[in-house]
Amino acid sequence: MAVAACLARFREDYDRRRGTSLEDPQRAHKALQAQKAALARLRDPNSRSCDGVKSQPEGEQPQESASVQESVQSSPIHFKSKEELDVMRKEMREAQRMKMRETARARAEMEVDCPIFLSQRMRRMLASILKSPLSEPAVGEFDSSALEESVAKAIAALTFNHNLPPSYVQYFLNSAPELWKGQQESHDEQVYSCILERVQRELREDPPPNVDTSPSPEDCLRNLQAAVVSLKASENGTYGTGAAHNEDVVRQRRESAMPKAWFGPDGMDEDLYTFKRVMTNKLPIAQHKTEITELIRDNQIVLIQGETGCGKTTQVPQYILEAALRMQAEAKRPETKTTDLRRPVRIVVTQPRRIAAITVAKRVAEELGEKVGEGVVGYKIRGTTVASPKCKLLFCTTGVVLRRLANEGSKFMFSPKTVTHLLVDEVHERGVETDFMLTFLREIRANRPNLRVVLMSATMDTECFLKYFSLPVKVAAVGGEALKQPPMVVCPAFCHPVAECYMEAINTRLGRNRSPEAKSPDELRREHTEMSESDGIDYDLILKIVEEIETSPEGAWTFAPESMRAAVKDPHRGAVLVFLPGLGEITQLMSKLTDDSTMSSKWWVLPLHANLPPEEQQQCFSTSLPAGCTRKIICSTNVAETSVTVPDVTVVIDTCRERRNQVDRHSNTPMLREQWCALDSLKQRRGRAGRVQPGVCLRLLPERHLERLDAVSPPEMQRVPLENVYLQVCASGIADRPGFLAKTPDPPDELSVLFAEAALRDLGALDPLQPDGLTPLGRHLAALPCHPRLGKILVLGCLLGEPSPCLSICAAMSVRNPMMTTQDTSKRASWQSARMEMVAEIGTRSDHCAWAHIVQEWRFGDMKQRELCKKLGLSFERMASSMFERRHLLESLVQVGLLPGNFKDLEWEQKNKVPNWNLVRAAVVGGLYPNIIHVSRQMPKFQSSTMMDKAKYLTYQVLQRHVKMEQQSYPKRLNLHPNSLMFGHDQFHCPWLAYYTIQQTSKLYAYDVSEVSPFALLLFGGEPVFNHGQIEVGGWATFKCKGGKQLVPLLKAARSAIQEVLERKLEDLKFDLSSSKELRACIELLKCNGLGFRTKDPADIVRCGDGQDRDFNEFENETAYMTRKDDEHQERMNQVWADAKKLAEP
Repeated sequence: MAVAACLARFREDYDRRRGTSLEDPQRAHKALQAQKAALARLRDPNSRSCDGVKSQPEGEQPQESASVQESVQSSPIHFKSKEELDVMRKEMREAQRMKMRETARARAEMEVDCPIFLSQRMRRMLASILKSPLSEPAVGEFDSSALEESVAKAIAALTFNHNLPPSYVQYFLNSAPELWKGQQESHDEQVYSCILERVQRELREDPPPNVDTSPSPEDCLRNLQAAVVSLKASENGTYGTGAAHNEDVVRQRRESAMPKAWFGPDGMDEDLYTFKRVMTNKLPIAQHKTEITELIRDNQIVLIQGETGCGKTTQVPQYILEAALRMQAEAKRPETKTTDLRRPVRIVVTQPRRIAAITVAKRVAEELGEKVGEGVVGYKIRGTTVASPKCKLLFCTTGVVLRRLANEGSKFMFSPKTVTHLLVDEVHERGVETDFMLTFLREIRANRPNLRVVLMSATMDTECFLKYFSLPVKVAAVGGEALKQPPMVVCPAFCHPVAECYMEAINTRLGRNRSPEAKSPDELRREHTEMSESDGIDYDLILKIVEEIETSPEGAWTFAPESMRAAVKDPHRGAVLVFLPGLGEITQLMSKLTDDSTMSSKWWVLPLHANLPPEEQQQCFSTSLPAGCTRKIICSTNVAETSVTVPDVTVVIDTCRERRNQVDRHSNTPMLREQWCALDSLKQRRGRAGRVQPGVCLRLLPERHLERLDAVSPPEMQRVPLENVYLQVCASGIADRPGFLAKTPDPPDELSVLFAEAALRDLGALDPLQPDGLTPLGRHLAALPCHPRLGKILVLGCLLGEPSPCLSICAAMSVRNPMMTTQDTSKRASWQSARMEMVAEIGTRSDHCAWAHIVQEWRFGDMKQRELCKKLGLSFERMASSMFERRHLLESLVQVGLLPGNFKDLEWEQKNKVPNWNLVRAAVVGGLYPNIIHVSRQMPKFQSSTMMDKAKYLTYQVLQRHVKMEQQSYPKRLNLHPNSLMFGHDQFHCPWLAYYTIQQTSKLYAYDVSEVSPFALLLFGGEPVFNHGQIEVGGWATFKCKGGKQLVPLLKAARSAIQEVLERKLEDLKFDLSSSKELRACIELLKCNGLGFRTKDPADIVRCGDGQDRDFNEFENETAYMTRKDDEHQERMNQVWADAKKLAEP
């Protein structure tokens, strides 16, 4: 260790002298002589110890003693043994490792605090425009909030051009007071060069990533431009003016008159429509036609439970239309005294998905001999209405109905001007919007006795709805009250028989004596849905089952009892579908099937999940097997339960598990937790095996445990955060918002409601003094068809003059993540490399800005859109969905007056403009606050060389809030998800990140993050407070600033100015934002990060093409696109079904 320590000490001495000695040849010679003398002393065992070695003072020639020289000349050379050399190498490596660890620790200390940089010139300019008193900065210590011009300019060059983290700059300025004390503008180059030299010297062993340490004052300093705020109003075409027909929901007071008719004629038709069908179907529901029409006539609410394929979706609306028109005709007869039926018929059928509303409307119109939108049948989805003035039967999504109800207000909700007959299809899905509408129905039905409601589904929770819509009636016989339940019609449908086999039969057939791999009854009784450590999936068992199916003459029927066996042409024909909880289990089972069986060469093993590329998904529908294969085995998540149907499946192996979205009631954190399926899910999975011929369903669960499982899956109202729901309740004019949510069919937890209220309060959307409980911002957020956080990003994007990238970001976050995953390692590596190159090209550490860049390249780039998807691993269909979502958001912003009507044309004129990413990130941070993550660096045990290894020492924490007692909030550890483009980054300029999506799976993950800029959080976050040399925001985010006490009043003045401008714009839609010099000053502050200098605006992107020749036409009508895609899919599936039925024919 002594030799290694001496070498380390000499190396430090050499590093200290190297900077100046290289410039002076004489001093370089002296340094060389000193090194020779040091080596000579090491060779002389009688010389002094290393600790006693003293460096020669500067200016004196180091003298070597005669004894040392004689020792060097006369002493023989001693060769080290192998053991001695190994020990010496080990000591030297340890010494070097210790030094590198110390360097890493020093770097971690540099990153502890995030400073606030503000130049004195910028400070004076803000104080003048905002009319805020200017406080004098502290004297005698470095104050980052009152920088001299030369220091501010040097910092701007270092942070903007060299990508040096601000915390590093502050560290070196604190350690070198001569650089900032009394400096003038002429010394900016000196400050710039000195800091770069110190970075080179002190961080040579562990340089920060992506930092250019080569000085270039001519380029970096001369090319900066000073921040200037013009006192004249600017002409910015991206700011909007009031539209002629703004959404009623943004107005605080609604008109008291009856709303206009939603669709169809406003009064009775003079010429009655004659109901006529040109197509007849022999569907099972036809047997119940008379029963259904009579029950609907005599009861306000009717339930219809019909199996898939019975015809309820297309036939029941026609039955109601025919009966209502017949009653309407009778009402026009002179002898008819009642006037209740003398009104237009308005039948509304809700569907959970837009494509379902379109396709069902087209089918019903065909059966009535007309074209949809030209007769009595139409549809209405977000952004598209296809309905004639004669429309009587309207298919639409649930969200469209809710928007209409919100515009009606509580007084006229479900009026005859909107609906006379309401059919809620697929009610079993129990989405938030469906439960929201059912609660409105239950509250208003007493005031709408002529309203008729039909709830339809194949697997609805009948007990829940029967109880929820029961009415108390007096019973004369007993002199009390009883509950009258609504009537229900049950309609079965033909399906091939499916034999159900459980673990008992499976173990018997395989000769297994051990107990089933599942929970004990006691475990199920305690917590009957959650998994335990004993619930690991038995992949060996699944392999044995598949091998038994392959080898047994009876195929999968060998597991079924004799009484359940059906006659099939070929028991070995058909695919095997295995239901698994997630992608990890799919990968593990596929490895087991392909690697651990002698029959694997005969099996075509395929994955199926939502993130799979379309071309890989299509393989699952193929009935033609590869050469040499005799069986197709599909390993799938619950996507094959309802969303995807594989027709040729004859065997289902069900692990009876799923990963279900939930919300932690104590933290309001979304979770994806593995649990046992509910019985309704098991029923859906069983049906996958009997589509074209009898099948077998093998459940890896003891049959006796079924009674302990949930009957139905919990509704979405209990599984998601409720910010959007609470906001819509406010917009509907309901005074008791928590009380209303407590009346839903399955009420959410009280804490979930409190969390939603707290989140909206943080967004600035709630005002308890207003009748509707909303601020002007809250009313606009309720009018926008997106999550409130995304709505605020859009509002701030319009406010800061960067609406285009904010539209792209919110559109991408409103749909499923377009970035795909794959089992192909080479393809995955290629995607990751291309994504990292794209992030480096943008130059900002933000997932959200990367999405905006992707959308810009998708719309205007030279690369073909499908080639871009192939390069970055994007889903073409999801990108197309995000484009349509972007169009809807843009139209909504135009409608509420935040964007001009010609904004689409302005976008195309500025398609090559590079956005100001500082302003875009500021809008994102303002919208996502208080979703803020703190990043810190752990002291590493070992120094790593790669960026990915260094990133492992970064820790991420989020503030876990206590909704009732804020003082009990605490930091909680989380991780960046590998799907985030920021995963693997080991350097952030600001240790605070904003996020939109977090979820608890195996760990708590953040899926998308953006690096915070300090002034964005100070202006759009919580109220800033100065505390012990730091400015705190929301009791969580902190920024180092010794002069913060004098700075806080200026920040509060800027926040008040922005709030006044925002409120004025939201109240007066014709107000021109560009006329506010206060807003322009704050925008300039965000652009230059407070330094008063910024880089010049980048030149426009040079493109080869005009952006017109694209694979996807963003101007295409969404309905036409969806219909075309659905027709293509239906054509493919018809061929698949035909092939599957052909194989199943006896």
